[in-house]
Parts: sequence; structure tokens; C-alpha cells
Amino acid sequence: MADQIAGASVTVVRGAELLPLVLAPGAVLAVVRVPDVGQRRADSARHAPDLVADLLQAGHPVLPLPAGGDLPHDVGAVVVYGYDTRTNAGSPSAAAAEAVRIARHHPVVQVAFGDPDDLAGSPADVLIAAYSPHPASVASVCRVLSGHLRAQGAVPVKGARW
Repeated sequence: MADQIAGASVTVVRGAELLPLVLAPGAVLAVVRVPDVGQRRADSARHAPDLVADLLQAGHPVLPLPAGGDLPHDVGAVVVYGYDTRTNAGSPSAAAAEAVRIARHHPVVQVAFGDPDDLAGSPADVLIAAYSPHPASVASVCRVLSGHLRAQGAVPVKGARW
């Protein structure tokens, strides 16, 4: 049941035409998890296993990197993600700020595994809202990125700048 709900809820907010991710031969897909700030106090989310790199491995060579880290030259695209990276409503989330830093040089996909407000103000080429860090949601996002699932969700809130 969790897989069905997660698969039906994943939302591509922007950039659906750029999916599935296709990299040039020899290119690497970098994945950057932005640390949670803990504003929402969702302990279960903060302690959820980080499955993104493992699940994307099947389709591309994947390189997990820390937020703020240097990107090697063979990076073809970067997936930036987090659960709770927004400190206040007046400024971009830490994940959106990381997307700003990376988007100057690489195509970026930003995924919000929690509140879609984490996507507000992001320059990422592709924005995805998953609404949950549950393993079924992470797997569904990875299936969307690889082209094995068509995102069909809709953002349930209005007002954010995407």
C-alpha cells in the first residue's frame, strides 16, 4: 500500500520534460543530501536511512557528496535533496541554497522529501515534491528519475515561488 500511495503522490513541480535523467557516456550522477535543520521536529524523518544513492545506482554511476563540497568534472547532473532544510519562511531553504551554488555549473534536480516549501526559490532545472522520507517515497522518486514511473501527484498548496 505504501508503494502505491508514494507512487501516486510524487509530484514534478517543474522540469518534467527533462525526465528521465539521461547522462552522457562516462558522466556521473552526484547526489547531495542537505542536512535537516530540525525545525519540524520529525525525528522519524531525521533518522530515516538515506537510500537515494543506492536506489539510483541501478541506472547511473552515482557519487554521494556532502553539501558544500566540490564537484568533480565528470558530473553530468546533481540531485540535491533533504527533508527539513528551511529555517524560516522569508529565506530559501538550505537545499535551495545548495541548488543555487551548483546550478551555475551543472544541471540540478532538487527533491523535497517533506514540505514542498523547501523547493521555493530554487533555480533547479527539475523540482520534485515527495512529501515524505519514507523508503517507498524515496523509491518512487528514484523510479521517476530513471523513467520507470510517471509522476502523477499535484502540489496541495499554493503560493510558493517555483
